[in-house]
Amino acid sequence: MEYLKNTTTIFFLLNAFGTLPLFLALTKNESIKEKIGSAVIANVTAMILLSAFIWLGSNLMNFFGLTLSSFEIGGGIILFKIGLEMVNCTLSIDGYIKEADKIDKQGSCAIVPLGIPLLAGPGSIAIIMTMAVTKSGGADELSLNISLALAVLLSLMVWLVGGYIFHKYKGDVVRELFSKLGGLFLLILSVQMIINGITKILDK
Repeated sequence: MEYLKNTTTIFFLLNAFGTLPLFLALTKNESIKEKIGSAVIANVTAMILLSAFIWLGSNLMNFFGLTLSSFEIGGGIILFKIGLEMVNCTLSIDGYIKEADKIDKQGSCAIVPLGIPLLAGPGSIAIIMTMAVTKSGGADELSLNISLALAVLLSLMVWLVGGYIFHKYKGDVVRELFSKLGGLFLLILSVQMIINGITKILDK
């Protein structure tokens, strides 16, 4: 059950549905094989970076002398902001394409900006560290890495399968629905994280 909870949290944190239009816009001139390669590289890049912060989380906390409650409250605030942006997102596919056209692409865009910071940005790193430090759901670093790997696999499937469906059936309504539901899930989770952090402080 905890695997499912952590996997779901990380999956919605990656926001594969919300970033699908930008992935399509940035890879619009690539062949099918190149699109698959870009999607794989971007998701693997995000997994490697986030995995590193899972293992470094406790050490960084000890180095800076931070407490569990500060991680939960700070992480909850960041997660609330991410969830709110997902719920209130009104940018259309045309807006994503216009923004993508402004990016000066030199070679592949798989690692930057798709992998970093689109999938693994500052917000994702902060929440991953918080989950690792607070042992979300009682999970250790290895369990969180497994959840991360599963979430990244789901994210990759959304980009590959969703890209085909998006072009064939214009599924932007479904994409926005899933993105908003994910944002709502993150909002609820963020409030619980803040409550947990405050409770720890009051219990001292």
